[in-house]
Amino acid sequence: APYCGYTVSLLIGIFTFLLQVQFCKWWLSKHKQGPLEYLWHQWTWIGTNRR
Repeated sequence: APYCGYTVSLLIGIFTFLLQVQFCKWWLSKHKQGPLEYLWHQWTWIGTNRR
């Protein structure tokens, strides 16, 4: 906030939030799980023959 002001910081935060929401909608329309959820699932079953 000291560099660009509180209003601009708030607008950047709102813009970033809306961008993330749109990305999540797009991602979940094409994939069953989120990217970190997929990695967590894969790492949970490391060393097993489960697929």
